[in-house]
Amino acid sequence: MTDIDQKPRPEEISFSFIGKPLVRKEDARLITGHGRFSDDFSVDGQACAVMLRSSHAHARILGIDARRATAMPGVLGVFTGADCLADGLGAIPHDPLPKTKYDMKLQAAGGGALFIGPHLLLPADKARHVGEAVAMVVAETVAQALDAAECIGVDYDVLPGVYHSQDAMQPGAPAVWSEVADNVAVDTSFGDREATDEAFARADRVVAMDFHIDRVTGVPLEPRSALGEYDAGSGRYTLHAGSGGAVRQKRELAAVLGIAPEQLRVLSYDVGGNFGTRNRAFVEFGLVLWAARKLGRPVKFTATRSEAFLSDYQGRDLVTKVELALARDGRFLALRATNISNVGARCVSLSPLSKGAGLIVGSYAIPCATLRAMAVYTNTMPTNAYRSSGRPEVTFAIERLVDTAAERLGVDRIELRRKNLIDPGAMPYRNAVGMTYDSGRYQDNMDWAMNIADWKGFDSRRRAAAKRGKLLGRGLANYVESSIGAPNEQARISVRAEGRVDVVIGTQPSGQGHETSFAQVISDLLRVPVESVRIILGDTDVVRVGGGSHSGRSMRHAATVFAKALPELVAKGRQVAAVVLGSTPDQIEFNDGRFSARETNRTFDFLELAKEAARHELPHELAGGIAVVTNNEMHDPVFPNGCAVCEVEVDPDTGAVELTRYSSVDDVGRCINPLIVHGQTHGAIAQGVGQALWEQCYVERDSGQPLIGSLMDYGLPRADTLPPFATEIAEVLSPTNPLGIKAGGEGGTTAAPAVIISAIVDALRDFGVRDIKMPATPYNIWKTMQDAKAAGRIGKK
Repeated sequence: MTDIDQKPRPEEISFSFIGKPLVRKEDARLITGHGRFSDDFSVDGQACAVMLRSSHAHARILGIDARRATAMPGVLGVFTGADCLADGLGAIPHDPLPKTKYDMKLQAAGGGALFIGPHLLLPADKARHVGEAVAMVVAETVAQALDAAECIGVDYDVLPGVYHSQDAMQPGAPAVWSEVADNVAVDTSFGDREATDEAFARADRVVAMDFHIDRVTGVPLEPRSALGEYDAGSGRYTLHAGSGGAVRQKRELAAVLGIAPEQLRVLSYDVGGNFGTRNRAFVEFGLVLWAARKLGRPVKFTATRSEAFLSDYQGRDLVTKVELALARDGRFLALRATNISNVGARCVSLSPLSKGAGLIVGSYAIPCATLRAMAVYTNTMPTNAYRSSGRPEVTFAIERLVDTAAERLGVDRIELRRKNLIDPGAMPYRNAVGMTYDSGRYQDNMDWAMNIADWKGFDSRRRAAAKRGKLLGRGLANYVESSIGAPNEQARISVRAEGRVDVVIGTQPSGQGHETSFAQVISDLLRVPVESVRIILGDTDVVRVGGGSHSGRSMRHAATVFAKALPELVAKGRQVAAVVLGSTPDQIEFNDGRFSARETNRTFDFLELAKEAARHELPHELAGGIAVVTNNEMHDPVFPNGCAVCEVEVDPDTGAVELTRYSSVDDVGRCINPLIVHGQTHGAIAQGVGQALWEQCYVERDSGQPLIGSLMDYGLPRADTLPPFATEIAEVLSPTNPLGIKAGGEGGTTAAPAVIISAIVDALRDFGVRDIKMPATPYNIWKTMQDAKAAGRIGKK
C-alpha cells in the first residue's frame, strides 16, 4: 500500500475561484518595466566581474600569470583557483541524487559512495570543459575587466578528452576524473530480469531501436546575473541572483563560503526563465560574494549570451537502447532498455536519469521490463534537469518503438496503442519497474486528441499537399510523466488588519504565474477576494523554508500546504473571534468563510475579523493575530499524462519542414487557472518542437569545442515557425493530495519530440525512411532522402 490509498477524495471538494481563467496579476508589473530581475539591481560603489574561461576541453593548469592584468587601469583584483584553495572555499554541494521515498534509487558504479566531481568555484588542477571559468577579474568597469582578462596568461598542458558518453565508456578512454577511471559514475539495474528474459524467449516478434536524444540548453530570456555584497560590521553577505529556489542556493553557497546559513541573505525575485537551467548554483554566485568580502566592495557579474551557451547547465543527452517483445496478436510482453546519461564534467543532477528510469514503459501495460541506468562523465558542460527532466527522452524511445512495431507487424499504429494502453480501471497502476501511476484515462486522451486534430480529415489534406508538391505526414504520441520534487514545503499565512492576506511560500516562479494561481487557492480556502492575497517569495530573510520550483512541484505542494493550514487558521480565527465577541472558542462557528456566535448577530470574514481584532487587546498567545506557520512533507509522485497529434509538410526538394497543425490533450489533475495552464502548455510544446527541429548543443567530436557560440548558431522556435495550437485540459484528479492536482508545466514538452519525428517519418514513408535523428533540420531530412534514393528504397514501405 502506498500513501495514495490514504488520501481524501479530492472530487468531493467544491470551489468558486479555482478553475477560473483569471488574468495574471503579475503581468502588469512585468510588462511595464517594473520587474525585479537580477541584472536590474545595482548598488553604489559596485565593481564588475568578468570570467576568463578555458578554451580547452581538458587541460592541466600548470600556472596562471596575472601580473600584467593586475597592473591594468581600474583592476581591483584577479582571482584564481589557487586563491580559492588558500581561502578555504569549498565545493558546491550539488547532492545530485533525488531524495523522495518513491524516486528510482540510483547507485554508484561498483557500489559505495557516489563520486560527483568536486565543483570548486575556480579549478586549481584542471579545466574539464570548454567554457569553464579558470580566473576572475574584478575591475571598476566591465570594459576594464574584459581588457585585463585578455592579458592573463594561462599555462595549459592540453590533455586528450572525451565528449560523448559512448566514447567515454570505451576501454582506455581518457578519464575525466582519476577517481573514476572508466568514467562511469552510476550503474544501476531495475526490473525483473528473469521474467523479462522469459517473455523475450517466447515472443513472436522483437523490435529493437537505438537513439541518441541529443544535448540542448535552456536559453532563458534573462542570462544569469549575480550581485554580491558583504557587510563587514555584521559579517553578513547578500546575493541578488535569480534561481529555481533561493532557500537551496542559500544553503549551498553558505557551505561553499564556510559560513552559517544565517550569515547569507539570498534575494531571488523575478526570474527571466529557468526550465531547470537555474535549479543549481553557479560558480559566479559564490565568486561575487567572496570577492565582495575580499575587496570591501559590492561585485556584480552578468553573463553574455555567448557565455551562457558555454557555461549554463545543459539538458538531455541520453543514449538509449530499447527492445520490445510482442505476441502475435500485438500484445506487449516485455521491454528491455539501457539508458546512458551524459552528466558532463561534474555530476550536478541525476534527476533526468532517475525520472526517466521510472517511466520507460510509458503509458502501456507492459507486464515486465528491465533497465540498466548509467551516468557517464565527459569533458562537457554538466547537464541538469531540463523541462520535463528525463521524460521526453524515454517517451521518445517508447513511442518511436511502438510506431516501428506497428509498421513491422503491418498493423495500424493507433490500434496497436489501443490494445496496450493501461486501462483506467487498473489505477493506481504499478508499472514494470515499480512506479505507481496515480490516475489517468489514457485512451480517452488519445481519442480526444485525435478528434480535435481532425484525424479523419487528414487524407484530404495530404492530397491537397501533394498537389502543391509537398509531403504531408501525421504523428501521434502518448505520454505519461512524473512530478515529484523536493518533499518539504512551508507556508506562513497572516491575515492583516489592513485588509490583505500575506502568504510566504518557498517556491520560486520564473514565469508560471504563482502570484495569481496561489492567490486563487487561498481565496477559495479562506473565502476572501483574490486581489486581497499577497504572495511573498524569494527573500531568504523572509522565506526560510521551501523546496523551490522544479519537477512541476510548485502548485501541488503550495496548494497542499495551504489546505493543511486552513484548519489551523480557522482555529486561530475562532480564538480571536471569541475575544472580539466576548465568547469562547468552542462557541464560535465557521461557515462559508464567516465566523459567528449564537449569542450575537455579528459575523466576520477573515479580513473583517483581523480589522476588528486590531481594536481589541488580544491575550499574549494571540499577539500575532490570525497567523500560522504550516509545514508539510509530501513524497507521493503524481503522473500527468496526455496525447499529442501533429502534421508536418516536407518539401522533397529542400528538406524544409513546416509544422502545419499541432493538437494536444493534457491531464493536469485539478486545473487551478486554465489560462495559465494553456500558456504553460503552449510554451512547453514550443520547447519540445524546438528540440525536434532546430536545437542542438553540438560539440565537435575530436576537439570538444562547442559550435554554438550565439543565437546565430543555435536554432530556436519562432512565432512564425509554429502554428496555432489546439490544446485541451483533462482533469482526472489525483488521489495523492487534497486538491487532486498533478502538474501542468511540462507535459507539452514530453510528447513533442516523439510526435514531430513520428510525423516526419510518416511524410517520408514512400522513401523507405524509418527514422530520422533530431534535430530534423532541412539538411538532415534532405540527406536522408538522398541516401534513400541512392539505396533504392523509394517506394518501399
